[in-house]
Formats: sequence, structure tokens, C-alpha cells
Amino acid sequence: MNHAAMQQLFSYMLVCGLGLGIAALIMSSLAAHVARRRLLLCVALAGFALFTWGMLALTREGYRLHNAYFWLFTLAVVGGGIGCVTMRNVFHSALMLILSLFGVAGYFILVNAEFLAAVQVIIYIGGIMVLFLIGIMVSQNIIGTEVRQNTPETPWAGVAAAFLFLFMAFTGLTMTLSPSQFTGFNVLENNTQSVGWSLMATYTLPFEVASVLLLMAMMGAIILARKD
Repeated sequence: MNHAAMQQLFSYMLVCGLGLGIAALIMSSLAAHVARRRLLLCVALAGFALFTWGMLALTREGYRLHNAYFWLFTLAVVGGGIGCVTMRNVFHSALMLILSLFGVAGYFILVNAEFLAAVQVIIYIGGIMVLFLIGIMVSQNIIGTEVRQNTPETPWAGVAAAFLFLFMAFTGLTMTLSPSQFTGFNVLENNTQSVGWSLMATYTLPFEVASVLLLMAMMGAIILARKD
């Protein structure tokens, strides 16, 4: 078998393993498949092992660590998103969404956008998601409540998601891109200093105006929410 055929074989192995692992993982998280959860988890592990084999075979020697981190963050994003919509406990769903947001921050680090990674963690996870968790904890009878997972439209949504995944996967395997002028992994330069200088020097006035608007919005919310 020639080199091109081997690459195509490993590419299909990568896609099929990923699809099999995700499908088995989703089914194992549903209440309807509790009796077969152990078998489904074994199938998911086998699918992810097949995916890892194909990924390592398609990656050159010096790029394997970068690809390993990329797929680790991808697993966090995809697994967190799946867990967010399949968990029956609302509190657990919020925790899975935090895992997905951590994966997005990892993507920013891979392209050397460390400022956006810090903003992702500080604002979305440290601010918004903590506010969600506090709102869930202070609400009565929410933490122990198990929401309904299945609806009559669930099979159709699963079929549509599967077709969309196959379309994107096989399109990515067959499409060709023009050579990029950038080399290596870090497309962006170190941007923390440049962003800070822009906020404190070039765009000082818009930055201060936005701060005043946010302060006014917070004060208006307090006035509207307080009791007479």
C-alpha cells in the first residue's frame, strides 16, 4: 500500500474513531442506556484509542506534542458541551460548561493569544460561570432537580447532528488549502503588551467611556431591583 493510501486509511480511522467514541459517550450519559453503560464506555475508549492511533500516525515527529494538546483541548470543549446538554443535574451541567470554556482558553494559548486566554478564564469562568453557580446554589430546589433529557425531537436532532458531523469530516478530508505565509504554530506574536498599550494609550477615551457606561448600567440595575 502506497503512502497516499496509508494516509487516507489513517484519516478515515481518525474520523471513524472520533465519531464512534463521541456517540458511545453520549449514549452512556443518557438514562435510557444505564444498563449498557459499562459496554458503551468500553466502546468509547476503543473509539478514542483508534482515533489516537490515526492521529499519531498522521502527525510528524516534531508536531505530536502540539497535536496532543490540541486534541486534549478539543476533548475538553466537545466533552464539556456534550455533558452540558446531557447531564440531568443542573449544577453538573454548569460544571461541564466550565470545562468547555477551559478548552477554548487552551486554544487561545496554542496560537499564542495568551491575553485572550486570560480574559476567557477571568471573565467567562471566574465571573459569569461563578455567577451562574451562585444563582443555582441560592435557588430553591434546583441543585437536586433532574431535568428531562429526551423529547420527541431527540432522534431527529441526533440524525441531523450525525449528518452534519459526517459532512464536516469528509469535507475537511477532501478539501485543499493554499499554502500559508505563516510557518510554525504561533501565528500571532506576543500580544499582551500591545493590547495593554492600546487600552492605556491609543484607545484610552473609548475604554473610559465603556467603564462609565458599565457603571451606569450597574447602578440602574440596583435601583430597579431594590425594594421601595
